[in-house]
Amino acid sequence: MELPRLTLKPNILRFVFPRALGLLLLCSLFYVLLIINLKFLFKEVEQAYFYIALVFILVIWIAGIAIEYIKANNWLYHFFNDRVEFRTSSTHPEEFILYNEATEVALKQNIFDRIFGTATIILKPSFEIRFIKYTNNTYFYVQKLVERSRKLREIVK
Repeated sequence: MELPRLTLKPNILRFVFPRALGLLLLCSLFYVLLIINLKFLFKEVEQAYFYIALVFILVIWIAGIAIEYIKANNWLYHFFNDRVEFRTSSTHPEEFILYNEATEVALKQNIFDRIFGTATIILKPSFEIRFIKYTNNTYFYVQKLVERSRKLREIVK
């Protein structure tokens, strides 16, 4: 079994924060709509129902954050001599790309990436290394691996 040359995990805070923020907005909207429905359906509603609904929605939000945290903890990128693999479990790769199949290496950052100091490295046509810290080092490392693979392919031809 071949061992990877490098293994990277995504930045967990960068992975979880935008999803937690979106889930918080959805939970808030759900709570407001629930209050509106309770007010229109029942003229006299006890305050306890609002607190129960709020606690229920907070439990849903916390559970959603916990699920995203577990997902982020399971993400791994393994860099081998000839390919990079993305895994969500330790046994089987979810997807991979051979370096000689990559036509271009690009770096992409959005606003959350800038806040958390991460980026996405794109191996065109179809592979992304997402939420990675030490972006410049990793980006140049991947570029060198792709260039090395191209040179080896030219030598073999």
